[in-house]
Amino acid sequence: MENKNKARDSEDEDEAEVREESREAVWNTMIDGYASVGDVESAAQLFSEMPKRDLISWTIIITCYAQNKQYVEALAVFSEMKSQGISPDEVTLTSVISACAHIGARDLGKEIHLYLMRNGFDLDVYLGSALIDMYAKCGSLDRSLCGVLQIAGQKSLLLEFDD
Repeated sequence: MENKNKARDSEDEDEAEVREESREAVWNTMIDGYASVGDVESAAQLFSEMPKRDLISWTIIITCYAQNKQYVEALAVFSEMKSQGISPDEVTLTSVISACAHIGARDLGKEIHLYLMRNGFDLDVYLGSALIDMYAKCGSLDRSLCGVLQIAGQKSLLLEFDD
């Protein structure tokens, strides 16, 4: 009988976890909906009301700010995300690097580049392009060129040029 109760408790915990993940997905979908139409204020309001945030939530709001030219806000949310112990992924970092490029935050961009290298991130077309753009816009053309050469050396990335 005791084993049956343990199994039932385990099932209840699994169901609760699935319900929680479903709630997060609904919140994320709503925030992304506002973000995709450029309604930054509504997206930010929902994000602030969200009871539990995951990496996807943070990435959606950071990207929303960055895509709507609110770069300082994007970087502030990124800082808050890090303080909450959430580790960024490639998508998050691409948006953050883009925000750095637009406001000339070369030091933060370099810090993120080091983070990428230390943590084994592959420089795919998105991350690589964001880094090249950031270094170029921040006046570090030599680093930008090094980025091009580094990315060109990776077999996973094909660079195409129009004639």
